[in-house]
Amino acid sequence: MSKALLWIIGILIGVPAAIVAFLAFLLFVFYPLQHSWNVYRMDAKNDRVWQEGIARVVTVEADLGGGKDIKTLTAQVVCYEGYFAKPFRLKSGAPRTRQGPRSVGFETLQGKFPTGATVDINLRFLCNRVFSTQDIELPLKFKHNEAAIVAPELSLYCRFRNKGTTSPYAIHTDAGWVGHAYITAIEKRDLSSLTTRSEMGSSETPSITSGFTRRWPWAFGSHSSGWKAKDACWTGRAGVCNEALTNFCGKNPK
Repeated sequence: MSKALLWIIGILIGVPAAIVAFLAFLLFVFYPLQHSWNVYRMDAKNDRVWQEGIARVVTVEADLGGGKDIKTLTAQVVCYEGYFAKPFRLKSGAPRTRQGPRSVGFETLQGKFPTGATVDINLRFLCNRVFSTQDIELPLKFKHNEAAIVAPELSLYCRFRNKGTTSPYAIHTDAGWVGHAYITAIEKRDLSSLTTRSEMGSSETPSITSGFTRRWPWAFGSHSSGWKAKDACWTGRAGVCNEALTNFCGKNPK
């Protein structure tokens, strides 16, 4: 009877311990080694992509207005199809590799708002759109953008969500407006003539995928401000009206 009891106790303790040890091996030994090997293989493939690949140079434009003045913001984004390695994540599981579009640098369109603040239109997924569509009729409205007015000296920004087809504006306050971004030109060129291999970076996919949050990182301390209609102001970190930010962004966002 005592031996049977010991067997039962051993199983109750041993099985969970074995599972924990196996999971620890996966998380701290096997998965890191697998990811390192994936990065090595994908970097080698990206070497060939840089040497032989054809990039898409995408021109993106958006109108910016304030008062009677209207100007056009323009950016060129270099898109290419490369190979990437993703590490273990609780959400996505074991390390993986994939092939897909990516930009050299940030997928963003920037300019100066009439108040002197920086306008940043996030063009995340621009390269995906360019490579996933066979015949693109230009100009093409880019529907997946979001925009912000950034005040780096205040470590604050006003974010404007994409309003889709309900508004012709990405940003609209009494201080000025910015129209939606449009793809106006796509040119095919040798990737190696546009960038260096080092500028392409590692195949390791960054954990922060938004172009906006990579450009204005958490280390910068940027904080999204909300419009407080009751007090007609943009708020600071404590939810209190921030007069300086309100001057930067303008009142009455539409």
